[in-house]
Amino acid sequence: MPNQRFVYNEEDLSRQKDGSLTIYNRPALDGGVSPIYQFKIKLPGHKDIRRSAKTKDRNEAIRVALDAFEELNVKRLTGKPVRLVGFKKAVSEFADWYMDTKEIQIKKENRKSYLATLRKYPYDFFVTEMNDVSIDLINDDLIQDYFNWRRDNHNTSNNTLRREMTLMRSLYTFCMRKQKYIDALPDWRLPPRDKKRRPAWTLEEYRKIVRKMRIWVDADKNARVRRQRFYFQQFFLISANCGARVGELRNLRWNEIRAEEYKTGDKRLVLSLEGKTGRRESVCNADTQNFFNNLWDYRSSELAETESDTPLDEFVFCHFDGSSIGKMNKSFGSLMEYCDTQRDVYGEKYTIYSLRHFYAQMRLNEEVSVYDLASQMGTSVEMISRFYDQPNNVVRGLNITKSSKQKSSRDFVKYPYE
Repeated sequence: MPNQRFVYNEEDLSRQKDGSLTIYNRPALDGGVSPIYQFKIKLPGHKDIRRSAKTKDRNEAIRVALDAFEELNVKRLTGKPVRLVGFKKAVSEFADWYMDTKEIQIKKENRKSYLATLRKYPYDFFVTEMNDVSIDLINDDLIQDYFNWRRDNHNTSNNTLRREMTLMRSLYTFCMRKQKYIDALPDWRLPPRDKKRRPAWTLEEYRKIVRKMRIWVDADKNARVRRQRFYFQQFFLISANCGARVGELRNLRWNEIRAEEYKTGDKRLVLSLEGKTGRRESVCNADTQNFFNNLWDYRSSELAETESDTPLDEFVFCHFDGSSIGKMNKSFGSLMEYCDTQRDVYGEKYTIYSLRHFYAQMRLNEEVSVYDLASQMGTSVEMISRFYDQPNNVVRGLNITKSSKQKSSRDFVKYPYE
């Protein structure tokens, strides 16, 4: 029974031996008694279930409590789930735990992104469309309905649906292990993976973009826009020559770049990247240093006006105030429209991630091994083989930055990563 120090007007309504039912009032915040009745249900083999009767009328509260008791007891006797926890409440509790827990090795920024996805489409469907359905009742049939809803309303790919189910699995693992709302993880059927080739430019298309990009940068009269375009120009060229993920480059700092000299006398820039697979070192193609030099020179000139030096712990891709540049999708879309290269020959739309796909395709054309490329890009051999037309007889052990380009000369400027 509820503790006498914290409840008022407690009344036992139990009528049989297969459980207990009590109604009571809680203390109010002002020190008095809340007029809204509460009730507690105890069923054999289950934790106490407490709910609000949502009424000040005693008789109505008794009716609500008895109806709830009978409903839950029938579910218990027929083997159906007893505890009813709505999707809305489950997501709210999961979000509080997920952002603070140290049990998972996921960056805060990524956690926020994952929660935003969970609170968008799954939330819209299970809370808005399905009237905040209990998590106990989200079975495979309802999940398949969710898949169809996403496809019909948002033209969602199977791969995206599979990623969303990974978030749902995390939510349900929390509900099972932490909150004890469910006894086991549900068995949901996932849609098959999409195996379509990811769009990437041909070398000729890439060269066309690079040529036109020089004009595009200065085509706008607004100085702020020209700065954005200049930074994106360097981002475009660096990304196409190292294969890093967008977020990895966006969070790169100057003190995470160094130069490596090989026995042949060749030098390559090495980036220390933090991504979804952890921290790794990524080797840039030859001449990529020129693009970093452009950024360093631009930023140094920009800060010279304020008589400041470029901090080594500053983001490489930064706003004037030094904060990291966020999404670059608008700049990418503007460039694609300017160059008239929005889609590939199959009608697939290019995205900013096509830079990573282009890098992979070019490296494979140079016969870099799948194993080396997977390590370089922070992904799996399976992913490389599945998405990038990888022939089976690539030669293992070739240098990641193998190229027929000649070593370029440059001005005698000392950069911090040399």
